[in-house]
Amino acid sequence: MKSLAEEKIELDALLQEVKSAKRLMDEAEKKCKEANTEIEKLRKMMSDFGGDEVAKLYDETGQIITQIQQNFESQKQDPANQDLKKEHLDLIKKKNQMISEKNAYYNPKIHPQLCRIREKLEETKQEKITWEKIFSQRKEEYSEKDAIYQKKKSFIESLTSSEDIRIQSYLDKLLHLIGVPTNSDFKLVSRQGRIDLYYGGQWYPDGVNHGHITAIKNEDDYDVSYRREPSCNVG
Repeated sequence: MKSLAEEKIELDALLQEVKSAKRLMDEAEKKCKEANTEIEKLRKMMSDFGGDEVAKLYDETGQIITQIQQNFESQKQDPANQDLKKEHLDLIKKKNQMISEKNAYYNPKIHPQLCRIREKLEETKQEKITWEKIFSQRKEEYSEKDAIYQKKKSFIESLTSSEDIRIQSYLDKLLHLIGVPTNSDFKLVSRQGRIDLYYGGQWYPDGVNHGHITAIKNEDDYDVSYRREPSCNVG
């Protein structure tokens, strides 16, 4: 069975994985937003040329023709469908006209800059699709890693008594107040309601190269004293 210290080491490693996954997910989300901004910018540029409006009309005409085509196919056996047939032919002519207008707008010889904008727009749309897929994948990976981390964290918390948590809270605050680096070595000695914490690399209670924190339990709290040796080079 693993010790609590080993479990905490594994928890720290999992936390780093979660942070890394979150960073990658945020990066992909940022790329998606940047692509959206670029697409809107390019669409506005196309609209200034009039090409965007032509494309929109062409798409709308195509949708109408599709609907008429479906109606025509379903009613072509009806002798009274001459009006529908004429409407269908008129729309085909309109579509061909729109295709000609669209091709004229997107002719590199006539509108080279518009064509470059259109190419960039299509390229950016594909980039957006790619980044959306990456974001979705990374979000799933982040969720999986975070779930594993939270499960491990809950397990470790279940192994730690409320009194231990309370003591650790005091120690964390004290270390922060006296300026001890979070990566400093320290040794904690707990015995019969008294806690001694030595830091600086030497664990001797004679004051050699270390700081010394003592917390002594009274009725419902801890009285804390702090002593730092002049020779201590930590903190």
